[in-house]
Amino acid sequence: MNNPNTTAETRRESYEAITTETSKRGALILDVLGDKQMTVDVIVRRYIQTTGRKDVKCIRNGAELGAAEIANIFKEAENE
Repeated sequence: MNNPNTTAETRRESYEAITTETSKRGALILDVLGDKQMTVDVIVRRYIQTTGRKDVKCIRNGAELGAAEIANIFKEAENE
């Protein structure tokens, strides 16, 4: 139950204190995607562009894509 003396900020601080890094990454992904419908390639490309991370792993059909395959996602986008 909500305590009437608990402010929204206190609840937010409590929530952030118990939120795992995985959840935070998931929230970042949702922020990047918004409410758009995209292909997995577009999702991967936007995630990399937004975070600047180069250590991204993409697993498709149970197999991890290699660096060349991930780079190809960007080449395909240039041709669109």
